[in-house]
Amino acid sequence: MSDERLGLPSASASGRYALCPGSWRMEQQAPEEPASEDANIGTRIHAVLAHEHVPNLTEEEQSIVDQIRAHETNLLAATFKRDLQVADFREQRLWWLDSSGNKRWSGKPDVVYCQGDVALIIDYKTGRNAVESAAENQQLRCLVALVDQTWRSAFKTIWVAIIQPFTGAPSVALYETADIAAAVAESVCIMGSILEADSRRVPSAAACRYCRGKTICPEARSAALAGPLEVMPPDITPSQLAFALNSQTLGDFLLKAAQAEAVIDACRAEARRRIAVGNEVPGWKLADGAKRESISQTQMVAERFLAFGTYDQLLPAITFTKTKLRESVQAATGLKGKALDQSMTDLLKDCTETKIGEPKLIRS
Repeated sequence: MSDERLGLPSASASGRYALCPGSWRMEQQAPEEPASEDANIGTRIHAVLAHEHVPNLTEEEQSIVDQIRAHETNLLAATFKRDLQVADFREQRLWWLDSSGNKRWSGKPDVVYCQGDVALIIDYKTGRNAVESAAENQQLRCLVALVDQTWRSAFKTIWVAIIQPFTGAPSVALYETADIAAAVAESVCIMGSILEADSRRVPSAAACRYCRGKTICPEARSAALAGPLEVMPPDITPSQLAFALNSQTLGDFLLKAAQAEAVIDACRAEARRRIAVGNEVPGWKLADGAKRESISQTQMVAERFLAFGTYDQLLPAITFTKTKLRESVQAATGLKGKALDQSMTDLLKDCTETKIGEPKLIRS
């Protein structure tokens, strides 16, 4: 598969580059990873928004597409004059060129709208986890720099927006002339630092989370093992160790926990990959995965049960999920969107209960 980035840095990872300049070079040495299911869903949704034909969208995918389009329409109405034409540029890779015209790094906005000296850059996010606000987002800052160079500083105002349906209303920020110049300077500095041969590697939970190079990064491995694990006596249990830590040490170690977990998960995945293709990982081998049997012919099982039992006796064995029930309601009624939402609300009225799990530990 050809690499449209030409093996050069991309604005999409610029937030990580700012935290760990050496991560880009480390990733060049790491093997490619298969795309996750969430990533594949995002790719399908982005393709539809770029006006490509994508067959068999799920109801949830179509709902995300519809919400993004609605938000986008509102942003356009709020940003541009209605009586003038607005040009749009979708999924076009923009390149930062040095003084000699050589390509140095790139970015691919989901869409750029232009009207006179005003531009609007929109980034679609299809995941459930919130990202930085538009004002803080490093990727958008780099895209501002790329738009400024590509259009030869034609814009006095550049609006940037993140549309992420799962987190609510779009996040919007304004770049005026001085802000645009600052974004250019900052982006050039970040991208220049990572291209240096001796760029530093600075592991952290945020920097390592999506870095493909963390499995082979010495600094990431060392940081993941730092703290209590380095001096953990062999005869003490993890619970005893945690209980013995003072609060400051406990808080410091929790900062590294996410990074350690990410490195460990990545190392396990890499070990499985190597053994699967015939390479040896001393002391480890692959065993068959756990087998989970599920009932695929539910109607046949129900009919067989009702031959000797009653419906009331069968009912406790039946489990409803809201997602599957929603699909069944849609198939039965043909409803979509808000009408389907209302039908689900009516159907489930006084028939649900909410359970709250353990409190979630977050940074204060």
